[in-house]
This record gives sequence, structure tokens and C-alpha cells, in this order.
Amino acid sequence: MKDRKISRGSMVDTEKCISETGGNRFMTILMASARAREISRQHKSSEDPAHCYPIVSALIDCQDGKVGREYIKKIPNSR
Repeated sequence: MKDRKISRGSMVDTEKCISETGGNRFMTILMASARAREISRQHKSSEDPAHCYPIVSALIDCQDGKVGREYIKKIPNSR
């Protein structure tokens, strides 16, 4: 079992995530969960401690504007 570092969860500002993704909390959850799955698939065998918590990485992407409103179009079965 690999050692995990301290969580980067304190770096996430949820209100900024919501405002960056269009102001809808539910849409933010959909985008962050889809992005987290994508990160998890990409870094399955990675030893980088930043990849230990894909949901935190996804929320930081939302907060920094890397994942925006257009990302929801990539999610299957979305409107």
C-alpha cells in the first residue's frame, strides 16, 4: 500500500467552484464527478501523491477554470 500525503482539500473554495461552473451546484457536482473519473482513469498507476485524491484534483480544476460550462457537453446523457 502506498503512503498518501496530506489532502489538498483545504485548497478548494467551493463557492468559487460553483461560480466558475455557471452558478449551479448540481451542475458543478456532475462536472467534478466526471472530471474525477477521467483523472482516475488517466492516473491509475501513477505514484504522484497529487493523483491520490482525484475528486480534489477535479474540484481544483473547476476552481481554476480549467473545467467550465463546455465540459458538461462531454458527459454522456447530459442535456
